Order: sequence, then structure tokens, then C-alpha cells
Amino acid sequence: MTRAHVTVVERASELRPGGQAVGARRVTRRVIDRMGLDAAVRAARTESVGTNTVDTDGTVLETFRADDHGRDG
Repeated sequence: MTRAHVTVVERASELRPGGQAVGARRVTRRVIDRMGLDAAVRAARTESVGTNTVDTDGTVLETFRADDHGRDG
């Protein structure tokens, strides 16, 4: 098996106090499984129920729930 050494770098003007949700669906989940990382990914997951997009006044413009795609995320 070929292994790759990967470095993930996020560019931002300053350290953010929060993070960004990452969805893993379909082929991504198959890749995670083939890499033997399923248990590690599951151990590191957050139990997010979804996310909202809001405008500058805080008005919710749209909502994406974690179970919108059959709990596949």
C-alpha cells in the first residue's frame, strides 16, 4: 500500500475560536474506510445537528440539518 504524508494548512488572518464543519459522504466515506481511518474520524467527530447561514443582522437565511441526507454525514 502506498502511503502519503499530508499537511493540511488553513490560511486565515487570525486564529479563529471556532472551527468549520466537514461533511463526509458517499465516496469520501469509502476512502476514509479504505485508509483504515473510520474509527479515528468517528472518535474526532462533533455531534453537530446542523448549521445556519445568517445575514449581517443575524437573520437566518437557510438551514442545513445534519440528517438532511439520511444521516449520511
